Amino acid sequence: MSVAAAALCIGLLGTTAPAAVVPEPAFTLTWTHSVEKIVWREAYVLAPRGLRLTEAAVQGTGAGMEPPPEARLVDGWYVYAPDRTVTDIVIPDSDFTGPMTLCAGERCAPVAAWAGRPADAITPVRLWPCPAAD
Repeated sequence: MSVAAAALCIGLLGTTAPAAVVPEPAFTLTWTHSVEKIVWREAYVLAPRGLRLTEAAVQGTGAGMEPPPEARLVDGWYVYAPDRTVTDIVIPDSDFTGPMTLCAGERCAPVAAWAGRPADAITPVRLWPCPAAD
């Protein structure tokens, strides 16, 4: 799969058909840590072998959440570039945090809303690269 012909598929874990196909080459996930209540952000791009994590940022530190030594402080965020590729991302919801937000293009919404999952459902959401819809 080439980057130009790829999209982000979003669906419920255990299903094969996506609930949403997002034809954007990049997206961002944002969430609040369940214990420390610190905001995290990860930026991804579609890559030939999966979803490439290009940047991570955290708005503070806490027990077991220290940013790596190469992180730099930018506007209150510890920012670093992990440059890691994964085949997919599975997102469970937690009763201890608000919903994880996905931003792609000009739209930001809870991940569950992108997947069309009812608010009271607990099925994890899966993100993966897929061919763009024609």
